[in-house]
Amino acid sequence: MIRAGVSYWARCPVQSSVVSSSMSDVPVPLIPRSVLLADAHYIGPQISPDGTRLGYLAPRDGVLNGYVGPLSDPAAARPMTNNRGQEIRWYGFCADDRSLYYLQDADGDENWRLYLLDLHSGEQRCVTPLDQVAVQVLERKPA
Repeated sequence: MIRAGVSYWARCPVQSSVVSSSMSDVPVPLIPRSVLLADAHYIGPQISPDGTRLGYLAPRDGVLNGYVGPLSDPAAARPMTNNRGQEIRWYGFCADDRSLYYLQDADGDENWRLYLLDLHSGEQRCVTPLDQVAVQVLERKPA
């Protein structure tokens, strides 16, 4: 699976609350700053390799945690992690459709550790319990 993203910054002078679209002369309202800069409710949605589950990151008691639920009913997603300190910022489904991986550091030290979470039992374990080492996921391949 290959994912690519494009980010860009556009500089344009705005003197009113409406911007003219480049495709037509129909005015397009600006997105309010409070909406644009607000904390996200759902981050990084992903579909499991078998296409049956939806995963995402969302706040739980003010800390980003991993949630998983059926793709057919995203509202039924439940938290799979229960982190109270450092947030989870990177996660993904493993190709076995049984596990989820995520990276987490301790107290912002940026020494990322790789954790595996069994989606059936809820068991979590650190698979890189090394000090002063930062782990990165370089590639995911289907089974």
